[in-house]
Amino acid sequence: MTFRKRLGDGMEGVQEFMQRYPYTCLEQLASQVIALQDEARWNALMKKLPSYLDKAGLAKYFPMMLEGDDTLTSYLLSVAHEAGYVIPEELRNKMRDGLSGFIEGRVIRYSALPTSDLSGAQAGGD
Repeated sequence: MTFRKRLGDGMEGVQEFMQRYPYTCLEQLASQVIALQDEARWNALMKKLPSYLDKAGLAKYFPMMLEGDDTLTSYLLSVAHEAGYVIPEELRNKMRDGLSGFIEGRVIRYSALPTSDLSGAQAGGD
């Protein structure tokens, strides 16, 4: 056991774990890149990003999915901003437009798990 003055000191274990991180959805790939602070991996992921966006501009967890997710899209935009990584402007604008459409009710996503923020839309409600 090793004691440290700060929790942020000695992140070798976290970095080692993230190097071998086995999961591959877009959220997890982006999180891995951020944890490793690997700009080359980020740039490679950004080259693949168009295949992860649906027609509305929302990010999908996997390219083969039909519809993207507002939460994932928000996460990617915010984590990129906080980490200082660039999402290409055209893609970033498309994602923002998708989120605006979602907020304004033009882009509707249903869930197998209805939540209070979408319960009226999911129930086909008023």
